[in-house]
Amino acid sequence: MNENTISGNIELSVGGGIYPIQAKVGASASRRFGSRSEEVLKPVVEKIGAEAVEARLCTSGELDALVVRAMIAAGTSAHEGKRKLLAKIVQRAVLDDAEIDPQMLMFELIEQLEGPHIRCLEDIHRAEREAQASGEMDEVAPRAQKPITRAVSRTVEKYSELLIRRLHSLQLIDGSVTWDGATVITGTTSSGLQVLQELHNVDL
Repeated sequence: MNENTISGNIELSVGGGIYPIQAKVGASASRRFGSRSEEVLKPVVEKIGAEAVEARLCTSGELDALVVRAMIAAGTSAHEGKRKLLAKIVQRAVLDDAEIDPQMLMFELIEQLEGPHIRCLEDIHRAEREAQASGEMDEVAPRAQKPITRAVSRTVEKYSELLIRRLHSLQLIDGSVTWDGATVITGTTSSGLQVLQELHNVDL
């Protein structure tokens, strides 16, 4: 068998017998993967046509690699907002050479996020807004240190330390690590806010 070929059957040994299981589930999963992957290219293809997109990919190895990676990331993601953002990233890069590098950097970040990360980031931002509305947190200048608030702290406590540390390491949430290793979060960073704005296509 060719090393790049995936077998369509699975064999299980049950009671001493070998029973082949047809890869119906695998084929169905493959179709869903393909459908999600196509979402990445659909907007830009509708805008300039398939031949124009193909011509752009043939002239830039970096763009071609970005599109392939974005299609794979979309194919393996269940988060619709992430897939739409990947499509937006691809469209920007395809339409403008100057956007290839910035969109590659955005992709590197978005690729690492899935539903749990996005929901946690949304919750922390929501708690931050609640703290501002209640007067617990005043408006803070960009890049200024934010105060610790009960609203954000209670929200952070709902999530695993592993998830919080991941968002913190990606610089999407603001905070610090105490002497005993605990992560104290005060809100979203400008990068975290940008990701949410891109995901929801709105100003927050």
